Amino acid sequence: MATPENQPANDWLRQKQKGETMLTATNKALRKVGHLLSREEFKEIEKLTGDVAVALEKESLNELIAAISALDEGTIHLADLLIYSHFS
Repeated sequence: MATPENQPANDWLRQKQKGETMLTATNKALRKVGHLLSREEFKEIEKLTGDVAVALEKESLNELIAAISALDEGTIHLADLLIYSHFS
């Protein structure tokens, strides 16, 4: 059970897990359908995944939250392509 004393650690662990999961999923999606993205889109997603990785390495909760949000927003088209690839 979370207590006020360990809440920051719990927040970090939740965001860390979310960031690591997003990196894994994004890299897998890039391998599968990345060739369908424009070069600019592909490079931007690589930058965004790098930002998440750096925030994880620095163990900066605020930077990680911002990087995850940017990656989530920046991979909408990639997610659409991945979904559509399952139906074609």
